[in-house]
Amino acid sequence: VPPLPEVAASKFVSLPSDGDHDGNGRISAGDTIEYTIRLTNTGPIDVPEGSLAIIDDASPCLDQADYILFSTKYHYNGTVEDIDDYMGGFPLDNGISTKADLLSMTAHQITYR
Repeated sequence: VPPLPEVAASKFVSLPSDGDHDGNGRISAGDTIEYTIRLTNTGPIDVPEGSLAIIDDASPCLDQADYILFSTKYHYNGTVEDIDDYMGGFPLDNGISTKADLLSMTAHQITYR
């Protein structure tokens, strides 16, 4: 049996230093937070470019917050690429495909505010 790709996905939130508007060091009303989605290839073979779609239904979160236009970025292999907001919408509603091969034991990240 040939080896198969193994991909782990995680999502977390952070408070970037330029987003702590009240200066208290904690996430609170009025602050800008940053979400990170990380795809990690934990398997022995590479995952080909475009073979994974990243979709994030942030609608429940965005009922209480505002998405910052043009804040979505794709980080891969030392490159950071801006993601198009599809005429003012949240780009992960429609999903984006992986931008390069997800090499064995490496990760790609998508960030947005």
